This record gives sequence, structure tokens and C-alpha cells, in this order.
Amino acid sequence: MLAVIMAGGRGRRLGGAVKPLIRVCGRAMMESVAAAAMEAGLGVVVAYSPASPGVAEAAAALGLRGLPTPGLGYSADLRFVWERMGEFLALPADTPFIRASVIEWFLRHATVRGEGVVTLIREGGCGGRAGGPVGVSFIRSLGGSYSVVEACFWPDLLDVDTPDDLREAEELCRGRTAA
Repeated sequence: MLAVIMAGGRGRRLGGAVKPLIRVCGRAMMESVAAAAMEAGLGVVVAYSPASPGVAEAAAALGLRGLPTPGLGYSADLRFVWERMGEFLALPADTPFIRASVIEWFLRHATVRGEGVVTLIREGGCGGRAGGPVGVSFIRSLGGSYSVVEACFWPDLLDVDTPDDLREAEELCRGRTAA
């Protein structure tokens, strides 16, 4: 199966930062996500847009294939990827703590369902956060049925969207090195 790291966002809530390239725990978030996907046995492609300068070069430096998207928004870019790749697992570039075991767990639950799209939802209260999607979706087909799988894997499902999220991620890194 193919994992596509969605790395084309504008990073508005982080002041326009190129989120996939932000270093958390000593490496770019995109690199951490790619390593987890590869450890789970998946092929990896990085989808980037004109709004994510440097991501294509960083992907190539990691030996990953890049896929340029129009950058018309997350949903439009997902459709763009699906039209070119077919079935895939979408992974957000801003989940630096996601582990292979979580990816494998989600795929076991998502691939047995018949829906076109299955999305992983973080349970409310997980990590002290509101519930909601974090950007992990198994996409078989678009425009059809949709379902969710709800779980609490923390800090795996910490998505770094805001300065507060980044501070939390950095604190988690400090806690890991101190342990």
C-alpha cells in the first residue's frame, strides 16, 4: 500500500511556516512521518504544493518520491492525489510522533470497511484535546461512503498546527531526552 504524506499546506496558524520542514525532536516532521510509514511497510510519496517551498527538495534528499499538487486546499489536493494514485493512506506531515504501530492499527480497522473514505478521529479528551480528525485517512474512492474510526493514541495524534502545539511537541521531546 502507498502512504501519501500531505505536505502542501500554507501553515497559516504557524505564521506561514513550512510545517513539514519544522524540526521536532531533531528532525523534520515530514521525515518522522515518512519513517513511521516505511516502518509499517508502506511505500511513501510526498504531496507538496507551491505553498510548501523546499518540501520537494527535502523529500528527494530522503529518497522519497514527490508529487506536486495544485495547492487548492486539502480536499482538492486529496482528490488530485487519488486521481493519479488510486487507493492510498493519507498521512499529515505535521504529526511528528505517529508510530508505525498506530498506522498499522488504523489500516487493520480501515481496510476491512467497505466505505470509500475512512478517517481516523482523535477521541475527545485525548491528550487533553478536543476530538476530531487529524488528517489520517484511508482513501479507496472519493464521492461515496464515509466512516470514521475513533481512537486515542497520544502523543501519536498530536498534530502541530499552532505555536502552542509546537511548544507542546518541543516539551514532549525534552521529556523523552530526560527519561
